Amino acid sequence: MSPLDKEAPQLRGMDGEGSVQVHQDAGVSIDGVKVFSVYGKGGIGKSTTSSNLSAAFSKLGRRVLQIGCDPKHDSTFTLTGSLVPTVIDILKEVDFHPEELRPEDFVFEGFNGVKCVEAGGPPAGTGCGGYVVGQTVKLLKQHHLLDDTDVVIFDVLGDVVCGGFAAPLQHADRALIVTANDFDSIYAMNRIIAAVQAKSNNYKVRLAGCVANRSRETNEIDRYCETVGFSRIAHMPDADVIRRSRLKKKTLFEMDADEEVVAVQSEYIKLAETLWNGTEPLAPAPMEDRDIFELLGFDFIPKNYHGRSFVSLFNNTNYTSSPIYLTSLPILTQLKANIRLESNDPVVGIRTPDFKYFRNSENVKQNVNLFDLQNDPFEENNIAESRPEIIQKMESYV
Repeated sequence: MSPLDKEAPQLRGMDGEGSVQVHQDAGVSIDGVKVFSVYGKGGIGKSTTSSNLSAAFSKLGRRVLQIGCDPKHDSTFTLTGSLVPTVIDILKEVDFHPEELRPEDFVFEGFNGVKCVEAGGPPAGTGCGGYVVGQTVKLLKQHHLLDDTDVVIFDVLGDVVCGGFAAPLQHADRALIVTANDFDSIYAMNRIIAAVQAKSNNYKVRLAGCVANRSRETNEIDRYCETVGFSRIAHMPDADVIRRSRLKKKTLFEMDADEEVVAVQSEYIKLAETLWNGTEPLAPAPMEDRDIFELLGFDFIPKNYHGRSFVSLFNNTNYTSSPIYLTSLPILTQLKANIRLESNDPVVGIRTPDFKYFRNSENVKQNVNLFDLQNDPFEENNIAESRPEIIQKMESYV
């Protein structure tokens, strides 16, 4: 918008509420193929899920193409066993003349015939990931690589405001969200749902559901889904074999079969069958940030966490204070003058809402001070000698 513009730009209805992203060129649409986009917060396991899902589709006899949409270009390495060059890197080598490229320059065969492409991205801060995704799809169409494909899986980077995030939604039939049974993952899922819903105003993409990944339990995910009208369609447990498969640069379908491996393979096969057979288009109502905090935020404090919850204090309800441990350094000469310490030796003590107690850190009988904070807030009257029972209780804390 230039300084001479007299009117605000018209953003409503362009590409989701308030969106300024351009529409996808109809000439690069993907037709006749089932297209799925996989989303989730950074580090949640999108690439692991995408690669194993691609392998599962291939086990069902489907011809699969997986497109990694992250500059890290590590989406397909468990399928290919290596980090393959990206489309943007290959285009640089030919000075961005795509007509000079052959399919084998940027499409690599992975496990069980899965075709693998890494779109890549521009260096940080220098361009839009959405442009790279668009160029990748255009190349695939120019070389007719989608003609003999049944399933396309976009493995998308985690940033919900990036053009690279939005671009695959312009092609996808269904969006799948990878999450975990923790607050951060579900909070990110809530924002992704809002982004996908905005795109669905102008594109065919709809939400398929979520996959609980690396989670022993799914209770928090299920509670969120029930609240917003979403659905969990798979559960990948917190199994060590998944970690080991990535270290070996393999999919789960290449690992030695044991009970754990077979169980996770079966879950991926079931997920592939569910997606292939079609899922109901879901339209959950994403929650406001404040509401999702109230639903989930403070229930995620671990049971063995060493600390206190301040929720009741924030809510102005009953709050029981815990004793506070006090200590000092021997160099505080001003402290000696103010509270009549007998020496500069360090002190230890306890403070509660009612009393403040401290004494010499080495000698329980030296520099003993006790103040009634309710009746003597300025700590002017040392009542140590008259309240030995309070001192005894304070010493039990120390």
